[in-house]
Amino acid sequence: MNVLILTDFSAVSMNAARYSLNLLREIPSRFYVLNIDTSGCCPGVPSDQREGIFREKLQGRIELLRSLSQNPDHRFEALYSRDNLLNATRGYVEEKNIDLIVMGAVRRDFQQHTLIGNHTYEIMKKVKCNLLAIPENSQYVAPREVAIPIDYSVSLDKRVLQFLGHATVPNETRFTVMEVKEKLVPQGLESEEEKDLFYPLSHRKLRFTELETEAVASKEQFMQVQQEFDMLVILGRNLSICDRLLHTEHGLYSSIENRLPILVLHN
Repeated sequence: MNVLILTDFSAVSMNAARYSLNLLREIPSRFYVLNIDTSGCCPGVPSDQREGIFREKLQGRIELLRSLSQNPDHRFEALYSRDNLLNATRGYVEEKNIDLIVMGAVRRDFQQHTLIGNHTYEIMKKVKCNLLAIPENSQYVAPREVAIPIDYSVSLDKRVLQFLGHATVPNETRFTVMEVKEKLVPQGLESEEEKDLFYPLSHRKLRFTELETEAVASKEQFMQVQQEFDMLVILGRNLSICDRLLHTEHGLYSSIENRLPILVLHN
């Protein structure tokens, strides 16, 4: 697996990197650690000297991650860019054939209308690659209970769930599909179609519950999810869920301290 870890050398990004090492500890993986150089980080320092400073820091981060990894089949490579975060990320996702982007999610003090941080949300929306957002204080726990809110109003491909079908999560993990719907039965979805969508998880523990559309943006509902689950999985094509749960112009979640790792899956 090819993993792109976005770092700004903060404790938040380091925590996210450490989480990904634990999550993929059984999977041979190549970790690319990317830092974006901005002039504001080293005011007054010439660009050529600034690059040397950042590359040295990157190498130090690589050595630290290598020492933390318990898998001899984990490989690490440093990436450095002066481009903006979105362009650099999109470019390396294509160049390195990335399977998963890993980012830290800032605490609520630095949020502006988004649960997981503006940069993370922008990457999630504009780069069609699986993304794992790790909250600042979230410590790795093997996910035993995983929530998947899903809206059938858009066309979904079963390949989007393949990431969950292999060793990224323990065999004992139970997946709870929270079906978001206006009515009890999703219109236009036959039982065979549903079985086909969840075929990658057919060998896993799987259960279905119902979730009213209004409950997606409910503070009480989200707090309950945090208490009951170890990870939240959202399908990237479920734009309405992404917007209503992870982002709101009214700032509903600006007062909520999120502790759940959020995995966004794209086709």
